[in-house]
Amino acid sequence: MNTRIVLLLLLGWTSLASAAGVYKWVDEQGRVHYGERPPARMQAQEMQIKSPSPGDEAPVEDEAARRDKEQRLLRAFDEERAQKKEQQQKSREEQARRERNCSLARDRLRRYQSAGSLYDLDKQGERRTLSDAERAASERRAQQEVERWCD
Repeated sequence: MNTRIVLLLLLGWTSLASAAGVYKWVDEQGRVHYGERPPARMQAQEMQIKSPSPGDEAPVEDEAARRDKEQRLLRAFDEERAQKKEQQQKSREEQARRERNCSLARDRLRRYQSAGSLYDLDKQGERRTLSDAERAASERRAQQEVERWCD
């Protein structure tokens, strides 16, 4: 007996809820509004809302298709994660290479600037002292290397 009363109350309540209308109106600025109750000073149009019938639902995927789709998605995520990891590894390697080359370039520039004289080896392997212009050019090249690798 109690279940019948509860069932009747629920059916009556849902029919009342579905009987509530939906109204559409346009305000002074031209914006469209929707609501359960139209404003008193506005002219509103009651909208007819069609409730979906059981046949209107989207088709349910079968379990195998759903699993296949899930596996493809997981593989795509794994590939993306692997690419990102590889890119990060390359970035770390490039940063380490730049730091190493920067350190070498700075050391070379310091040695050039602090040396009393610079020399080069000729074809016979003998030391040849660089002229002032050659020394300045060597220091400029060393400074350019510092700028290239350290900035």
